[in-house]
Amino acid sequence: QIMTKLCYFILIILCTSAGVNTISAQKYHTEVELSWWTDTTAHPELIPIVNLYSNYLNSSPDSVYDNRFWNKHEKLIYRDFDLSSNSLFQGGLTAKTIFGNFIPMLLKIEKKDNIYQLTTLLKARAHVGEQTQPYNPLAIMVYAVVLENGEWKMANILPYRTANWSKSQKDYITLYSSETKANNPLIVEKCVTFCDSICDYYDLKKPKPFSVYTVNGTHELGELLGYDYYIYGNAEGKSINNLIISGNGSAYYPHEFIHQLWPENDKRNQLLNEGIATWLGGSMNQTYLEVAQKFSSNALIKVDGNFEKAVDDHTLSLYAQGAILCEMVYKHSGTADLKLLLKKDTSDNDKLLKAILEITKWDLDTFNTNWKVYLSKISKG
Repeated sequence: QIMTKLCYFILIILCTSAGVNTISAQKYHTEVELSWWTDTTAHPELIPIVNLYSNYLNSSPDSVYDNRFWNKHEKLIYRDFDLSSNSLFQGGLTAKTIFGNFIPMLLKIEKKDNIYQLTTLLKARAHVGEQTQPYNPLAIMVYAVVLENGEWKMANILPYRTANWSKSQKDYITLYSSETKANNPLIVEKCVTFCDSICDYYDLKKPKPFSVYTVNGTHELGELLGYDYYIYGNAEGKSINNLIISGNGSAYYPHEFIHQLWPENDKRNQLLNEGIATWLGGSMNQTYLEVAQKFSSNALIKVDGNFEKAVDDHTLSLYAQGAILCEMVYKHSGTADLKLLLKKDTSDNDKLLKAILEITKWDLDTFNTNWKVYLSKISKG
């Protein structure tokens, strides 16, 4: 998933406002504010839960490691075990940046059967300024708190919100939905057929089993991630670990399937991550050709088709630019070289450009010329 324009704007505000903490790996500490409902003086039985939440926030929740405040079961089945963190700490935002600018306020802690449900709000600190008011609060988040070997541990709310959902399964894909009709055998068959075809054509290993949760819209998607409110754009799909959340009302979501199928590379540029998924699976209910034509026309007008300027222009789609690049490399150099490009270290834009030139055997001027010609052809349909 690409950082949204809205999130990018917030990042600029947080990093340039006077007195705020800049992005850093330095240590930090944040205090948790309590509401009337979570005041431990009036409700001493909540002290262990409040302490757990506070300890978790101060244990670098933006980092993936064996965090002792999270339950062991989810750490075993998910690499990025806190499903909410993928949205909260995107685009370079860190725990220090977020909590240095937004106060975590614990609104309520409710007993739900054998778990607690914890609801918290992130509200802007006074020094952040009026420009952030449209994004205040930043989020209202919901966690589960579970008992593990006599100790309370943090957990995702997803399994509790979907406990009674209908389920269907074929091969390595399991579908979940609150609406039975969304999980009919034809849909799961279609999902598996698409994934098999991609694996066969590009000689990829069949994926590990993954689940698809189908909801309607961005807000319901956010609820499964652990948000009752969030401002991170209008994404209709999310692929984290071995699960997909589809917010477009359909379990068939080719873009997110590609994220599950294509081998991971932590040093792959986001442009390529989203590019390969968009080229092979479309984006936001649009085909690759639709997003490519729109991007090409806009890029030719705004940046005269310049590749590097387009990367830096956050009004242009990184998804579409990456998709066009994948197709261009594929048509020029073939499948093997496209796969090689996706394996390379392209973690910053300089490395990305260097890798493109190595793969295509073009110099920079030739690449820029060919890129602009390619955009012109696409824009004409």
